[in-house]
Amino acid sequence: NIALKTAEGTANYITNEIKNIFSNNLYGKFCYLVSYFLFKKIKKSLDPRKYNGGIFIGLNSPVIKSHGGADALAFYYSIKLSAKILRGNLIQRIKSNIENE
Repeated sequence: NIALKTAEGTANYITNEIKNIFSNNLYGKFCYLVSYFLFKKIKKSLDPRKYNGGIFIGLNSPVIKSHGGADALAFYYSIKLSAKILRGNLIQRIKSNIENE
């Protein structure tokens, strides 16, 4: 959960700083217009909803905790993470690694 909140805060901070830099003057606004699609792509990759869900380790099956304010997209990515954990047999692999220590 700490990593999740840190990533979310970092993404929001970067987005706000970029907006502030480009809105300071006319030249900044022009540069923003020229690079609009690049920033849109970066913002999409930093969307905290894509990284929604913290994994509880130490249980016999995966448990993913989402934000209380998670929307449909964030919830979708949490389900996608659960499926990835199940397909990759992560819980059993962690148990095996611990037993072999």
